[in-house]
Amino acid sequence: MNAKGSFIPEGVGFEPETLLFRNKFGEAEIEAPRPTRELAQQSIERIELARENHLLGTPVRKIVETIDKASQNLSDRKCPLRKEAEEVMPVTTGLSPQMLSVCLDGLTGMFRKDNMLEMLYSEFGDPGYLDGFRKSKAGESRAFGKDLIVNVFGSGGVPGLQVLGIVNGLLIKSAVFSKPDSGEPNLPSIYLRAIADVDPKIAEAAAAFPWKGGSPEHADLEAYVFGGRGKKDAVVVYGSDETIREVGKKVSPDCKFIAYPPRTGLIMIGKEKLTKDNVTGLARRVAMDVCMYDQKACFSPQRIYVEQGGEVSPEEFAYALSNEMDKLGKALPVGQLTDYAKGRINERKRTYQLQKALGNAEFFNPEGGFVVFDRKQALETPITYRTVQVMPVEDLSEVPVLIKPFEGHIQAVGIEADDKRFREYSDVFSRIGETSRITTPGNMYRFPLAMHHDGRGNYADLVRWVDRI
Repeated sequence: MNAKGSFIPEGVGFEPETLLFRNKFGEAEIEAPRPTRELAQQSIERIELARENHLLGTPVRKIVETIDKASQNLSDRKCPLRKEAEEVMPVTTGLSPQMLSVCLDGLTGMFRKDNMLEMLYSEFGDPGYLDGFRKSKAGESRAFGKDLIVNVFGSGGVPGLQVLGIVNGLLIKSAVFSKPDSGEPNLPSIYLRAIADVDPKIAEAAAAFPWKGGSPEHADLEAYVFGGRGKKDAVVVYGSDETIREVGKKVSPDCKFIAYPPRTGLIMIGKEKLTKDNVTGLARRVAMDVCMYDQKACFSPQRIYVEQGGEVSPEEFAYALSNEMDKLGKALPVGQLTDYAKGRINERKRTYQLQKALGNAEFFNPEGGFVVFDRKQALETPITYRTVQVMPVEDLSEVPVLIKPFEGHIQAVGIEADDKRFREYSDVFSRIGETSRITTPGNMYRFPLAMHHDGRGNYADLVRWVDRI
């Protein structure tokens, strides 16, 4: 199968090359431009000009309606771009076709008119500030997005982040240049082509093409893209600590540099919720949080703390969770594991075979996953790909102490407890580490567009305000 892995402004010439992807889901040839400094420079000049000539003068509601229509079109499985995504992206992302289809439904449902307007009202009070001066407490005010936003999407993440970065930029009328995930170059191209089908003028303010980050042959390209940016620009990186560190070294000190590092999630379950009538439904909700996106998302739970003393024991809950993950593994199969992940999972299985023999643990092998019931509460490094630790605690009050070694990496916390304890531990976790989202199990993989990503305003660092007094 063949697909397009870039979105280049009209009139910008380039030398094409073919990127070959192959895994258990098939083989794909992705057409992309040979990455050069000249291509980046011409693309950025064109999209900045398109911003000045058209995007800045386009009402923000028109941009919202355009993206809404593009998302609506992509939600239709008969849409040629949707078909392209479903055929190619299992090969490029490693997600199973069934999982990818569910993810695309969630993605196209997220970027709809009501959701985008809710986010804009949450951030600005009145999105009209992006169109011109409006009355404010300062007199009259107006908001301007950065002239240019450079998005860098690291490998191995959730594909939807690539769309979030592009949409966020266009909504504040910034020109948007994106370096897609090197392992998944298709989705930015597909979404931008969908936008261009609705309003090509809006899409003209965006460009995307992949290259291998940090490669010596692309040093000149990266020196321009990252180092050539000024005070009115921003570089936004979604990726590993290493990617953030390496890109950060190259970014001009005048440019706004924003980083979203890898995070993780955890779940804690109170004994009052561990009843025989409740356990199957609870395990099903937890299984969804674990399995969605093959556990690669920042909010995916890696550890589950279960309070003792309930009608159902923590070990019985681990067994119930394994059963529900097994069912999901058949309906939404796990994707292509990397060789590194296979090695880590096999190593963990060997470790817990020994721990089981010593009486310290039990483990289960649901379809496409691995569940450990760890009586000793060992702090294993997260692997993803549906591997999860279930650990017993005498009281939920122990959990904030137990997570001290890795609290700075926690983004999301799922709490299953009665209303009083939910509010109590919500308050506790709101003060811990980098926690920015607290919800209930089964809702961790669902998130509103208006939420504060990693605890910060979505636009606070990307907008300049002007007051007319």
